[in-house]
Amino acid sequence: MPNLIKRFLSFDTLLGVGLARIIYYFGLVAIAGGIVIGLFLVIMSIAAGNFSGAIMQMFAVPAIGLVAIVLWRFVCEIFIVLFEMNERLGDLRNAVYGPPRQPDPNAPQF
Repeated sequence: MPNLIKRFLSFDTLLGVGLARIIYYFGLVAIAGGIVIGLFLVIMSIAAGNFSGAIMQMFAVPAIGLVAIVLWRFVCEIFIVLFEMNERLGDLRNAVYGPPRQPDPNAPQF
């Protein structure tokens, strides 16, 4: 457990990719909830006697939900690419200039 806390408090590894994946799953749950609520409203429209609106909603809700899922996936992939780009740039820097040097042991500790 202390190792996990130490990794969290240090900035040696970035949390961005894992955090983007967690946010992606929360977004999927929210979109699925919106689709379920929309389909419930279709049933309510039928119960109220609005058949033409219910038919339109029956086709529109899943279609809009599918588009929302694809766009959400795209946005989250953009974030993952941006976070991984930082890691790749670090690898490129190390390849060109060599690995980072060790800090001066005589430097003051803050």
